[in-house]
Amino acid sequence: MWVTYVNNKITFVNMQERLAVILKHYKLTQQEASILFSVSKANISHILSGRNKASLEFIMSIKDAKKELELEWLIYGRSPMFKKKEESGRVSEIDKPSIYRAIENIEHTLEMINREVNYRLNEIKEEIGKF
Repeated sequence: MWVTYVNNKITFVNMQERLAVILKHYKLTQQEASILFSVSKANISHILSGRNKASLEFIMSIKDAKKELELEWLIYGRSPMFKKKEESGRVSEIDKPSIYRAIENIEHTLEMINREVNYRLNEIKEEIGKF
């Protein structure tokens, strides 16, 4: 883990480590995070592996979904990870646009799974018909 200490506080040097901390803190899998942040699972995987750097759009998608995270921490790894309560408002406040995006992503995923299941069922029916 690439961390430094500034004024006796841990600073995460790269986004790869900050993303890992976010996933661990919120107990998210890469798939769950991709839905919540409205990004591809591959994007998350590539950032976690160090293959790709996080874009500003990626960072802002995290910030949009998790408003309680401190933007300076997300971008630079400095400052506390979370805003003070009075700065962030109600931490448990529901972010409707993020929820709607997550629901749309889930609906799309379910539609794709349904298509795949129907395709496989048709293949099985064709195989049974050959006997």
